Amino acid sequence: YQRRVHGVAFQFGQFAVNMLKAYDKDIPEINLCVASTLPSSAPATNAFNNSFYFDPSTKNLYIRESRLSHMGDLLLLLSHCLAHLKAGDISTTNNDADPLFLKEFYHLMKHVCAQLFFSTFQPREVAPPLQEQVSQIQEHIGTLSEEDKRVLVTQ
Repeated sequence: YQRRVHGVAFQFGQFAVNMLKAYDKDIPEINLCVASTLPSSAPATNAFNNSFYFDPSTKNLYIRESRLSHMGDLLLLLSHCLAHLKAGDISTTNNDADPLFLKEFYHLMKHVCAQLFFSTFQPREVAPPLQEQVSQIQEHIGTLSEEDKRVLVTQ
């Protein structure tokens, strides 16, 4: 059960990163990875302390596996990490009070909210590079029970 839900969540995470990168071309390339344990990386000034680790040498962004349990948490975490990455402080201070981070974070969240609006009220075509990911996510969602689907949005 958990493996299926986390598999769908990970695919959604990859889709979300690609969607945000398509919106903001200045977000650097990353490889999204999942880890059950992480080295300590973020200071106490970071809302997601111990939820992610970025390795600048490999460009791997590791997210704690438990963050795959809820789509809202995952999307918020990924937006948060990408904003730190774009602000240039993900490997150093990770300070959520930094004005540049806040500017980038709200910029990305504005896009996430707009996407939610448009996907809710208007049928839209997804950009061709993202269509394959959408199809894979839809295919995996089709394999989930109603209980699994409920867990994805309510935990």
